[in-house]
Amino acid sequence: SSAAGIGAIGVAIFPTPKGSDPTSLEEFLGADRLGLLHVGSADLFFIALAYILIKLFTGRDRAKNASTTEAKKERNNRIYKVCGWAILIFIAAIAALWFLPSESPIRQWHLVLWFEWGAILAFSVSWFMKGLERT
Repeated sequence: SSAAGIGAIGVAIFPTPKGSDPTSLEEFLGADRLGLLHVGSADLFFIALAYILIKLFTGRDRAKNASTTEAKKERNNRIYKVCGWAILIFIAAIAALWFLPSESPIRQWHLVLWFEWGAILAFSVSWFMKGLERT
């Protein structure tokens, strides 16, 4: 969770360049470097979230809740893994968009925004499920 937090802070500190009226940070680092820091921070954030879902949420719970049956735990683990892999697929899809030609009409669909939204939604579903597991 610390890595995800560092990534989230990096996304906020290193916004994507706007193209006009550069910020002081953009002038200091340059637009390309600022963009790479933003993308690297976002990657760290999403990969850390996927790791939390795939490895940590599916691990053995130390404070085992008596109300969670083994079948329910297995079902929840499947949900966590599907959501974790969905995050990784969304991130890979964002990376694939970089290979589109700059004049591609697909770029007008703002797919990066939608894929990021999908990744956050996947984590949200898992977080909600984890909360229900503890009640």
